[in-house]
Amino acid sequence: MKEKHYEISMGETEKGFYVKGRNDGFSAIEILGFLDWKRQDILDQLAGKIKPTIVKRDVVEEEDNQ
Repeated sequence: MKEKHYEISMGETEKGFYVKGRNDGFSAIEILGFLDWKRQDILDQLAGKIKPTIVKRDVVEEEDNQ
C-alpha cells in the first residue's frame, strides 16, 4: 500500500496571509473529512472536553542583530 500525505501550511508575509496545500494521494472527500474531524477536535480542546495526548511544539526565535 502506498503511503499518502496531505500537508497544509499557513503563514504571513509583508504582502499578507497565505495558505498552501499539497495533496499526495487523498480524495477531496477524504480531505474534507479529516479537516472536519480536526475542526471538531480543536473546538473540543478549547471547550476543555479533551486534552491532546501528544503535544509537539517547535519554537523559532529571532536572532538579535547586534
